[in-house]
Amino acid sequence: MSPYAGIVEAIANKTIALFSKKGSNESHALSNLGDMHNQYQIVKLAHQKLVDNANNLMLKPSSDSAAVALQAKAIITQHGRMSAQAAMEALGGSSYFYNVGIERLYRDLLAGEFHPMHSSKQREMLGNYLTGKTLAGVN
Repeated sequence: MSPYAGIVEAIANKTIALFSKKGSNESHALSNLGDMHNQYQIVKLAHQKLVDNANNLMLKPSSDSAAVALQAKAIITQHGRMSAQAAMEALGGSSYFYNVGIERLYRDLLAGEFHPMHSSKQREMLGNYLTGKTLAGVN
């Protein structure tokens, strides 16, 4: 999930730089910029939780540690997408220009929904865990 968190960071940094150069004071654009940053902060918190969960690669595999990883993946992909969408709304149509690079980063970010597994399967596994089953759904 680190690559996806990095993509969100790149989009946020690029958007702030472009927005600052553009110098817009439109309230809807500023509001979207604030929303982008809020969503980015959620991604950073989830990523840090994922890193902490790995315990410097000394973690003992368990349903608990797997559930934390599944939740972090869901948060990073969902809020990363929301951050990118707010960034694109803040910049407007220019965010789709090839030389800006945000559209490509956004497209790359969308792959998080399918990597390493489809988000619906991840939610199913988490649901199994929350109802006292194994991640695979066995009682």
